[in-house]
Amino acid sequence: MKKILLWIKAIWIWIKKANHLWRAVSVTALAIAYTFLNSDEASIRITGLVLQILGIATVAWGIKETRELFGQPSLLQAGIRWLKSFPPYGGRVITGSGHASISMSGGGRGYSWTHIDPNSSIDNRLAAIEKNLSLIHERISLTENNFEQKTRIITETIKTEKAIREQELEEAHTKIEAASTGGLHISATGALWLLIGVIMSTAPNELIRLLS
Repeated sequence: MKKILLWIKAIWIWIKKANHLWRAVSVTALAIAYTFLNSDEASIRITGLVLQILGIATVAWGIKETRELFGQPSLLQAGIRWLKSFPPYGGRVITGSGHASISMSGGGRGYSWTHIDPNSSIDNRLAAIEKNLSLIHERISLTENNFEQKTRIITETIKTEKAIREQELEEAHTKIEAASTGGLHISATGALWLLIGVIMSTAPNELIRLLS
């Protein structure tokens, strides 16, 4: 019993994947069934008109989905925004204020150095040289550490920026693909309804003779 329920659920999910197809077929079937039950010219023309209106509505639906995909406002919102931008009579005075500030910061390092007195003894001069060599080694080590740290920061920044750019590129590709092919089912549905609607509206008498 459990397997049967799972199978029925899987079939229902499979059917829902083609919901646009079932929507197009069901509306078309209802329109054709109505013309069979009411085989007069006025009914066929009205049915064709309704199908044409539905077909045009699918075009508006596709435009709406495309605008939402790219984060654009709906046509209604764009129209309201345009109406609100209507220039008032007498013009409008725009005032504003602003301020600017400049800040500067800097940093530096001081290094110590032991002066070598040429008149001092050899031991004192050797001790000063050893101390200076130690200071030079410390400066080199500090410079290497700073260089490695900055290199690591730059490398991590480049990796992060690369990941962000790749993600944005993938999202843009997905949006372009969805805008190019994602609305085909809507267009196909609208084309089907328009086709049948035009046939019903332009040739009702021929359809009556065909059905009789």
